Amino acid sequence: MDHGEARRLMAQSLETKLGQDEERDLALHLVGCAECKQLYAGLQHAHPALSSLAPGSPPGEAIDRAVLRSTTVLRGEADPGPIARPNSGIDSPTSPDVFPDDYQSGPVVIHAPAAAESPEVAPEEIEWHESPGAVRPPEADHLPLHTTIEPPPPPPMLPEEPAEPAAEAVPAPVAEEEPLDLPPPPPPIERQVRPPVEPTPTVVVQPRSEIEELLDEERRRLEPLPYTEAEEAGEGPRPGMWLIAIAVTVAIAAIALVLVTRGQKLLGSSTADLPKATEVQSRVARVFTDMKSLKATFVIQRLSLYRVDTQDKAAVYSFSEGKYRGNIIYDRAEGYRQQFTLDAGGKQLSNATIVQSADQTQSVIGNGANATYVVEKNPPLGPPDGAFRPSLGLLEDAIGTVPAMMANAKDLKVVGKTQKDGRDLYEVRFSVNPTELTRGDQMDVFVDAQTYLPVVVKRSISRDNAQVLGPPATLTSDVLDKAFGSNARVTTEVTQLSDIVKDDIILPGDFTLNAPSGLKPQQSDGNFEQITQAELSTKLDFKPLFPTTLPGDFQQSELAVDRSKPSAWGPGNSLPAPKNVFQESYFNGATTIVITERQMTAPFAISSSPLAADLPITVRTVNRDGRTFDYGVSPEVPPHAFGFIGNTFVMASGYVPQSVLVKALASLQEQAAQVPAPIDLSPSPGVTVAPSTSPSGGGALPGD
Repeated sequence: MDHGEARRLMAQSLETKLGQDEERDLALHLVGCAECKQLYAGLQHAHPALSSLAPGSPPGEAIDRAVLRSTTVLRGEADPGPIARPNSGIDSPTSPDVFPDDYQSGPVVIHAPAAAESPEVAPEEIEWHESPGAVRPPEADHLPLHTTIEPPPPPPMLPEEPAEPAAEAVPAPVAEEEPLDLPPPPPPIERQVRPPVEPTPTVVVQPRSEIEELLDEERRRLEPLPYTEAEEAGEGPRPGMWLIAIAVTVAIAAIALVLVTRGQKLLGSSTADLPKATEVQSRVARVFTDMKSLKATFVIQRLSLYRVDTQDKAAVYSFSEGKYRGNIIYDRAEGYRQQFTLDAGGKQLSNATIVQSADQTQSVIGNGANATYVVEKNPPLGPPDGAFRPSLGLLEDAIGTVPAMMANAKDLKVVGKTQKDGRDLYEVRFSVNPTELTRGDQMDVFVDAQTYLPVVVKRSISRDNAQVLGPPATLTSDVLDKAFGSNARVTTEVTQLSDIVKDDIILPGDFTLNAPSGLKPQQSDGNFEQITQAELSTKLDFKPLFPTTLPGDFQQSELAVDRSKPSAWGPGNSLPAPKNVFQESYFNGATTIVITERQMTAPFAISSSPLAADLPITVRTVNRDGRTFDYGVSPEVPPHAFGFIGNTFVMASGYVPQSVLVKALASLQEQAAQVPAPIDLSPSPGVTVAPSTSPSGGGALPGD
């Protein structure tokens, strides 16, 4: 690929999504071309910056003053100079509560130290750094009080005659150049401060305002070169005056925006400094919908059931606090590479590095001589044929579930603003329906004020709702009493992200799995061939079913068909062999849903989850649209719904509410064929008749 083609693709990527081949070709070119890589990085920063100018408009008063100065200069009259505003307007709580749209789709780097053994994730005044099991003190639920400042008086009218210049405000003339004959700016306008008791206002002379100093500096910098005698006599145009007028207008608008931003920072976490709940909900959802890549270090502390041992071929579980430590490199088009360790019950339970791509999964599990290296080609997309393959790895359950819960929250509030590692964070609090998925009844989410990416997610639950944390058979009252102690509420999960790099270019080497020296891979083949929609009729012997009521933000990402010889399956291969197996995957940038279909000769009876016999899986029956399905959950497997539609056994898996999985299965049907619309034999000139397409279902993500 040459430079011209690469730059064409760069420009195209700003407006539309590139195809996989185009993205790969562009990435390979950028690896070897420093010039194009620098240009691409600049475009990634400039595009969102330009698109974000509209919401960050300066106040109308600043624009009016700039236009007045510009038109005065254009008429050939003397520049009246800036009109100082009362200083009380700068840091007043009446400043606009609308933030500039600083969302970035380009690379965003959040620097933070690596996770420590006991990470602290908040300043002292906000107690959200406690580990699972700790009680949130009452004072942490209250924000500090803020002093109410009286709104400033209306800005003064423009004087008809410029005031006497202040001695210190006269700009020094530029050597060897004739300065523009502009009257000096007027002295600072006195403001009136109304004492709280005396009815008569007291006049206080303020020092020279910040906006006047900035304008004087800008005026000195933009002084034009001396113009010709003809222009001075008024016989010709004076283009220098046009340039001055435009420059002064832009300078005033920019300075006003800077001062408004500074004023907002002085407000701390007042109401004027916080975004509205609806804005946070939409921006967080948009982060995941638009996210192309992510690099991050993560720590997940989770109070849950963990398999800590095996006795007499039976699994032994412990309800304790587990801690995942790791990092992830994710690319939406290519897959991910994640490395993590899991410690629970005083011992290390897992240590793994996993690289997942479309056509294979590579894993190094364990350490040293006990490590195993597994390479599985053509893996299944998910249960019951193999492990669930979330697109975001471990972050899909911990962080990817947040946007949907926020969207469904009825009481979401932006309760404060704080800082962590030099970054501004908005604290968002809302309640959730306690389920196996939410694992809590209250959520505290801290989103980055620049990108709106959730960087800290805390879940807590009351003792009365704790039964959702695990199967009743293993989560007995004695176990819960030991976990809660004398506390009425505990923290069930805290997820922290650091070292975040968002939407950067992921190089092919980032997905390399370096296996220990001398460790030979254990090769396997899942026999699932990925196909396209157009190949369904040639690669599949039956007509597959497709959901019509998935939430509107889910898009079909992968289709796969099992090309191996049919065989028995399920726990202990106790279930009959199917005729055909088909899988489809859907992704919305945050969470994944996999639907598996098995064409059977006839329905068979199933009383438990078909995933594994030795797992503590809770199964309950759910009726939907005249059909009966079963819903299963467990700490070790994702939520899943399953049942029969005719002779086809169907299963849906994913970290989404039970209602979404069951509704997706109930809506499965054969895909309607696209029928061309009747041809109009006498169309109007210039009108093209397009074929009609069958409507597809959609809608917002429902709650539990």
